[in-house]
Order: sequence, then C-alpha cells, then structure tokens
Amino acid sequence: MDDILSSLYVLLGVGLSVAVIFLLSRRKARQKEEELAAYCAQNGYQLTVQHEPLMRSIRIETDAWQLTSTMRSIRNDGDTGSSGWHRETEWICLRENPLRQTFAMQVSQGSTNLDQLPQWLKDAAVSALKHWLGDDMQALDSVRTLSFDKKRTCLVFEPELGAADATLEQLRVSLEQYTGTQPLYLECSPSRVRLFLPDVNADSAPVLERLISIGKVLQ
Repeated sequence: MDDILSSLYVLLGVGLSVAVIFLLSRRKARQKEEELAAYCAQNGYQLTVQHEPLMRSIRIETDAWQLTSTMRSIRNDGDTGSSGWHRETEWICLRENPLRQTFAMQVSQGSTNLDQLPQWLKDAAVSALKHWLGDDMQALDSVRTLSFDKKRTCLVFEPELGAADATLEQLRVSLEQYTGTQPLYLECSPSRVRLFLPDVNADSAPVLERLISIGKVLQ
C-alpha cells in the first residue's frame, strides 16, 4: 500500500511540474507576442502571426520591405524517429535603387581566413557558400575575407576587389550590434536586398530590430 501511495505522489508531483512549466511557457510566449505587437504598432509595421500545430510564423511588412520568420516541425527519417524544428528568417526589399552596389556576404562565427587556405579548399568552400546565395550573385568572382572582431568573420563576394568597401563601412555598426545566431547571409543589388538567416526564429522585438536595421541601411 505504501508503495502505491508513493508512486501516486511521484506521479502527482511530475504532473504538477509539467503543468507549471506549460503555464510559464505559455505566459512567456504571450508576453513576447504582446511586446512584438507593440513594437510593430509603434513603428507603423503590419504584423501577421500564424500558429499551427506544426508551424509558427510571423510576417512584418511595410511598403518597402517584408520580414518573414518561420519555425516548422520536422521528423527525421530512420530508425530513431527523432524530430526537431526547422527555423529560418528572411528580410527582403524589392524596391529598386540604381545606386546600390552589387555584392553578397556571409557573416559567421570564428576567425578563419579563407585567403590562407589552399586554392582547391578555398574553391570548394566558396562553392558551398554560394549555395545560399541567389542566382544573380553567382557571377561575383572576387571573394575576400574581412574580420569584424575576434569572434566573427565576414566573407565578401564582389564584382571586383574593393567594390563594396563604402557600403560595408555603412553596415559595420549594424552588423556589430547583431550578436544572434549565425551564419547570416546578405545579398545586395540595384533590384533588391535580401537578408537570410537559415537557423534563426526571430520572434522577439530586440532581435527583429537588429535585423531590420541591417536591411534598412541598404534599402
């Protein structure tokens, strides 16, 4: 009898703990959404939030640009049956600006200098990185490494060496202020600006503000 009561007490304790964690997480999520709505209202942005059992997304829009951040449930094939979440965030401006310089860049953790690698290894790395860039960026043949600080490296794709120097200097402050998950990919041309983060769910006002500030420098 004592063993049965002990088991019941354990189950009750576990159930209460799960309920408390669920309620706290729901409260935190609701508070985050309220802060996000207030942030968008304050800045005149249009906010759309979508909740589904296996997907959550937010879309923020203005007349000039749009930001979409999505988190989808994924189930891996195989015997393990493991699952997880696929996250991505994209900011894009389709308003044309003939004064924009054409270039692309990747900001990532670490201080590796691509220019110091053997040519064959550098070519393989550049080819892999270009997978994340749009078709109009594939012809950018000049590639160089820049260091923003000791913890991050910036790989720049340009039509010719130094072509994006002036724009990169304008971006420096905004990029330094962003300390979230990386890599971060940026494409810039007269026809559009695109900011892409393949592993980021930007669902809080502070993170969104830093990402939007990067894009707005170029719009």
